[in-house]
Amino acid sequence: MSLKTIYRTVPTSTLGRVAATAWISACLGVLAFGYVQRTVHDMPLAFTWFMIILTFPLGILGVLVAGLGWPALMSALGYPYEPFRDELPIWVVAFVLGYCAQADPLRQAL
Repeated sequence: MSLKTIYRTVPTSTLGRVAATAWISACLGVLAFGYVQRTVHDMPLAFTWFMIILTFPLGILGVLVAGLGWPALMSALGYPYEPFRDELPIWVVAFVLGYCAQADPLRQAL
């Protein structure tokens, strides 16, 4: 991936950059929420729904694939369930898909 490809996903207007910064901050906030609340039994459910909402519509597919694949892989390798560690792949996949889905329309519209 070249720098030109990455640069094309960055909004050019001030409003677009503010919106992208707010969205990235919200995603990072969900990640911080997951870490701080990792001992709460409902954290994975809330974490997953927050990421689905923030990365809609592609986030649904990413969360489904990562949410089913990663725990199965960890179980097959013999690692015990750990809520925050098992949510990290969901966050990464949803973040990348959500940014890619929103970056191009945001760049063109704003």
